[in-house]
Amino acid sequence: MLCLGVLGGISAAIVTTVSIAVLSHWFSRRRALASGICMGGSSAGGAIIPLMLRTLFEKQGWTWAIRIVAFMALGCYMVGVLLVRGRLPPGSKNRVTIDLAAFKSPRLCFLAVAVFCFEFIIFGCAALLPSYVRYSGFTVDVQFYSLTVLNSMSLLGRVLPGFAADLFGRFNILLALVVITIIIMAGVWLPYGSHDEGTLYAVVAIFGFGSGGWLSLAPVCAGQLCDTKDYGRFYGTVYFVASFGVLLTVPIGGQLLQSTTPQVLIGFYSAIMLVGLLSVILSRWALLDWSWKWKAKV
Repeated sequence: MLCLGVLGGISAAIVTTVSIAVLSHWFSRRRALASGICMGGSSAGGAIIPLMLRTLFEKQGWTWAIRIVAFMALGCYMVGVLLVRGRLPPGSKNRVTIDLAAFKSPRLCFLAVAVFCFEFIIFGCAALLPSYVRYSGFTVDVQFYSLTVLNSMSLLGRVLPGFAADLFGRFNILLALVVITIIIMAGVWLPYGSHDEGTLYAVVAIFGFGSGGWLSLAPVCAGQLCDTKDYGRFYGTVYFVASFGVLLTVPIGGQLLQSTTPQVLIGFYSAIMLVGLLSVILSRWALLDWSWKWKAKV
């Protein structure tokens, strides 16, 4: 498990960073849509793999179930490695992937805080959703199906908002998604989410759509803050900060689930979501040179 967690995390980080950064080489006007389609693959896997694993665990056992998924990942990675191409010439060798000097820009600082909050919530909910369902008293079937609903709606959330973002502004659509999601989390999931299956599936679906949009639009918003040639460096810097949120969310959320009630966890994530909302607002405001414009396409 330790090898799977450490090596899997490192390899996934490398593949994700390169695959998202290379999109900026080829797309400008439709970058948000391209990012959504690219990242939609992970949602498709997240919808299919839990159902696969449920069957494989029963028929093949844990070891071979993980091996089968690993071979699938290997095949996908091989296709990606063969097809990926950069368009711009390599940068100078003395440039670093993580450049803390980029935080001299207030707009990048606020966006980094927002992405930290988004990653904290997204990965926490994805990892702890089955445990949340179990602690809320639902069946094992609901644990698997809730993950499928989450990732299926996340697939739509990564593609459709990307299309809208290219028309109306990346920050604008990201901000709208965050507002809608926090209303659902605080107004529906927190008071009613653990009461019945229908409500749970509904809030998980809306959360999946919104969180899918955050994942696809946040890297594109980072691209608006820099030149194309600097995108990989800015992306790496922002997600270096966000990685600490991914590292902390499961231990903190798991402890809350064990020591309190499931709804305390949702309340905690709603508070983190509020911080993310304020950070997106401030980043957009800074991008407009501290002159708020409701109709600006940013």
